[in-house]
Amino acid sequence: MLFAGNDYNTPPKADELEVTVIGPGYGEAIAVHLGDRKWVLIDSCARPGDSGPASLQYLNDLGMAPSDVVAIVASHWDDDHIRGLAQLVASCADADFILSGALGKQEFTTYAEIYDRPLTARARSGVREMRGALRAAVPRGPLRLAASNKRIYSSADIPLAHGARLELWTLSPSDKEYDNFLVWLATQIPGLVTRRVAVNRSRNDLSAVVFISVGDDAMLFGGDLEEEGNANTGWSAIIGGSGRPRQKCSLFKIAHHGSPTGDHPEIWTELLMPAPTAALAPWKRGKGSLPSQIDVQRILGFTSDAYSTTSLAGRKPRARGRTVERTIKEASKSFSALPQHPGAVRFRKAVGKGAWQVSLFGDAVPLARVHS
Repeated sequence: MLFAGNDYNTPPKADELEVTVIGPGYGEAIAVHLGDRKWVLIDSCARPGDSGPASLQYLNDLGMAPSDVVAIVASHWDDDHIRGLAQLVASCADADFILSGALGKQEFTTYAEIYDRPLTARARSGVREMRGALRAAVPRGPLRLAASNKRIYSSADIPLAHGARLELWTLSPSDKEYDNFLVWLATQIPGLVTRRVAVNRSRNDLSAVVFISVGDDAMLFGGDLEEEGNANTGWSAIIGGSGRPRQKCSLFKIAHHGSPTGDHPEIWTELLMPAPTAALAPWKRGKGSLPSQIDVQRILGFTSDAYSTTSLAGRKPRARGRTVERTIKEASKSFSALPQHPGAVRFRKAVGKGAWQVSLFGDAVPLARVHS
């Protein structure tokens, strides 16, 4: 099992919603139970110790099957969000695959296929995983493509026995970001055959923000969408758009690991209910990490009901004597501390009733303790 703990492997009831955010310290995966054993999986991260998708193991721990997954969403193609995605899509043969419309274009398929082998150490944009996911999904039929203010599912597409109406929308990427990406992609393809290095864009331009409502309960999943101060891109394009759902969300998967570039003050007033329940998966690589302590205070200014899948403080290594330290340095070219231990934040509630109930597993903590 991924985690231990009382009631960890107890599945949700047929009329119970669930959102579980899994994060190992680098990467994230989200499992959403709509009711009736029907699941939507958003993004993917690897299980600790291997490359298998953590969300698939989580469903197995609950006694669920890959056939219970109705949709898999790749919010974007950064490798911290799609590790294990190819295996996930291949395993869930009955699930629709939802991805940004630009990534479903023939130009991107060509770009991905050029990276057959070998992949260089710099190719961390998720090309390999996205290529594998597309190879598994395309033969099944048309992809479902994310775009600005686009309804992907309604109750007619996924009927639920509890009777609450269902809607799943993508709120991004904007048309402007879509156009920008295709222009960039056209500049990359001619030189790829000889250069063979995946060139990632500097921002999470194509990140899909997902809105799911089940009756009176609505949830917002921010992906890694960033704000650029441009009315036609990022969060500004969503907030200023006229075609999005107007129902405010009581649960928020915070965008871009809580960074300031992933935030916009009007997310909290225009898209969310006051003091919503919220969660994030922190990010740490080398000396860089998110969220910062300033980020934490900013988020807690909007809601105190916020959680992190793991602590950035980590576990302090056992003290070693000088002789041991010298021996390690002489025997190794380099060494580093182990990554943060994984955790999961699970939210459950009865459809249309009560508040979200929170369970923490592994090293998950309230957001106020993410640095301690």
